[in-house]
Amino acid sequence: MIGGAVTAATGAGLLVAMVAALAWRAWRVAPFAPDRLVLELRLAQVGALVLASTSGVGAGLAMLQLAHPGAGLEIAVGLAFLVVAITVTLREPHHGLLLLASAFAAHAAFDTLHQPGWLGDLLVPRWYALASAVMHLALGALCFLPLLRRK
Repeated sequence: MIGGAVTAATGAGLLVAMVAALAWRAWRVAPFAPDRLVLELRLAQVGALVLASTSGVGAGLAMLQLAHPGAGLEIAVGLAFLVVAITVTLREPHHGLLLLASAFAAHAAFDTLHQPGWLGDLLVPRWYALASAVMHLALGALCFLPLLRRK
């Protein structure tokens, strides 16, 4: 039987690989080519879906432990990132990617708060919070990558 950590790591790796492939394709296209706009739009849409999904995991784990003092904050933050993900889909690709990169960086910062003595490591396992922070930083960098070549 496959353990939860292996499944989570495999899923995270696949999500990052998918976003990386889209970011790389957008990076390779000339800055003002029409195909570039389409690729940036696809990247923003997929990135928004990934942000919504990963934010829902923390909120879902908190829903299982509603009696814990940090559960309400975890759910509220998950919902806030869901609102950001929806907002990304309503923006132009350039602004959406910038918003996504910022949101993934903010999510990574929030993940680091799951340390003993801060937000606590009871809602989300410590290994998961650390892996999530690394994954969110990578996703933020990948969403920002095509924007570096725009100038």
